[in-house]
Amino acid sequence: MKKIIFLSLFIAILLTPVCKVDASSYNYDFFKNPVYSSEGLTHKDTMYFNNIMTETFVDSPYYVGNDKEFVTLADMSISGDQIFVLDGASSDNVDTVIKVGAAENDTKIKKNSTIYILNNDYTIQDRVNVFFMTDEVKTKFQKFYNYTTEPADVTSEEVAASNFYTSAIIGTSSATRPPYFQMNIGGVAQTVTTFYSADGMFVSDDYIYIADTANARICRIIKEKQNVNGVDGYVIDEVYLTPDDEVFIQFGDNAGNTDIDSTLFAPAKIIVDGDGRVYTIANGTYQGILEYNEDGEFNRFLGKNLVTKRSWWTFLLTQEQYDKLALNLPSTFTNLTLDSRNLIYATAQPDDSSTAATEMIKLINTSGSDVLKRNGYVTPDGDVNYTKYVKPAVEGPSTFTAIDVNESRIYSAVDSRRGRIFTYDDEGNLLYISGEKGSYSNNINIPEALKYFNVKRGDETVQYVLVLDSGNDGIVIFETTEFGKLVNQATDLYLHNQIEEAEVTWLEVVKMNSNYELGYVGIGKSLLRKAGDYSSTEEQLEVYKEAMDYFELGHNALYYSDAYKQYRNILLKENFSLMMTGGAIIVVGAVVLVIVKKNYKRNLEASKRGGAE
Repeated sequence: MKKIIFLSLFIAILLTPVCKVDASSYNYDFFKNPVYSSEGLTHKDTMYFNNIMTETFVDSPYYVGNDKEFVTLADMSISGDQIFVLDGASSDNVDTVIKVGAAENDTKIKKNSTIYILNNDYTIQDRVNVFFMTDEVKTKFQKFYNYTTEPADVTSEEVAASNFYTSAIIGTSSATRPPYFQMNIGGVAQTVTTFYSADGMFVSDDYIYIADTANARICRIIKEKQNVNGVDGYVIDEVYLTPDDEVFIQFGDNAGNTDIDSTLFAPAKIIVDGDGRVYTIANGTYQGILEYNEDGEFNRFLGKNLVTKRSWWTFLLTQEQYDKLALNLPSTFTNLTLDSRNLIYATAQPDDSSTAATEMIKLINTSGSDVLKRNGYVTPDGDVNYTKYVKPAVEGPSTFTAIDVNESRIYSAVDSRRGRIFTYDDEGNLLYISGEKGSYSNNINIPEALKYFNVKRGDETVQYVLVLDSGNDGIVIFETTEFGKLVNQATDLYLHNQIEEAEVTWLEVVKMNSNYELGYVGIGKSLLRKAGDYSSTEEQLEVYKEAMDYFELGHNALYYSDAYKQYRNILLKENFSLMMTGGAIIVVGAVVLVIVKKNYKRNLEASKRGGAE
């Protein structure tokens, strides 16, 4: 009978249809089931770059046009009320190649990359893809490459057509020409350089940092235009080159060598902290995030991902089959950002061979340790319920490609697999899920960057979430809903110890959405924090009991235990004397009872003996 019941349940599970949840209106409950939830973010607009470029704009003298205005939108950064967008200009329609060892390892050259500077109304302010440089940078290039010729004169058409110097500085024992060239700008022969297949950008108050990926370097550009030989332009004043580490091919080491274990330095996403330290993710590197000091010197790797476990079924494979699987390497980072404490939030690529996608978001401190809190019903790894081996549904775990954090330590990560934005608080609680893939203007298809953007609207500051979508060639703009504003406000109030205000706000949240279990937990946490402020033990007991009720509604056993412990301790303290008196009475009574019982037994035996005589 038991076997029949088990078999019936197993068949029922197999026949259960896959549940597709509306991405814009769900969350996860304590049991990790998707439940309806109000939207936290809603689509406001989508700014397509083709439309942006139809605005009246006078070309800069330091911009050389491509055949196609936008090729591959790669990254985005916010500085004040300006939006900086990087077009990596990655294109396969090129003939020039980088030689790395043997010819079969050729890597295609990319067209020159462009920086676009937008105003807060998404109109274009400036664009640039030709850069000046200081004499100090030229000297640093000379020491590193030891080139033998002077900069070559090139035309605008040659600059726009292909990367004409990368093959000269990578894959040879010595450089025949420097990594910059002479170009006529403003009627003057200027020494300039360009970027190719750039993949990362970070903008601070004073500088623009570019990860010039195909050229194996990071460039720091002075944010304000400088006058160079009578022309105002953007100037590179520092450059970060291949780290002196065995992980990377050092310049000249690979000339004629086809057996190379190290890799080319290919910096991708970058961030810079308040002390000028540069952190970058290098493509094909598993040792962690690279750190440079302000002077452009490589310091260390930090935050290395752990090696994931193989799936359970690999024990069935022969050794030959197992060896054909991908190497059991740590997952690679995909993007990173900084919070106000200079801690790094980083997203990682899920390992397809792993049994579960975990720790796809990390918070890395200065020692390189992951200190992200994961106290929510679900861990900060995106969707926890997803299909496997069920087509045509989208299979597999979330794949985060971008992340950002705001001043309330609320962070959002965008999933490129299903086009969704997952927003979490500092404790790792999932606040809300927004967006989805599709063919409409409000959909997210190939997200490259995500940024919080504060815009002043009269006396109010409005916070938007911007997603740079290379699939749409534009910026998808989300604004916070009334529900989302309340959730964010309650989270911020609690973070800054405004306990009573947080409680009131959470009450408004659960009025709007009674399924929102995190709201009940928030109310309980506020009650738990303020219970100690009451002088009356009766009031404290009442508040702790109320907190326990809310934690029960929110299915939070951890905080329920904390509240119960406080509740129990007060009861024990208040009734200690009574309990001790009662205990003493019980002990004395027990002793008296034992003595009486013994005397009774002794007298009974004595009477029996007397009767026998």
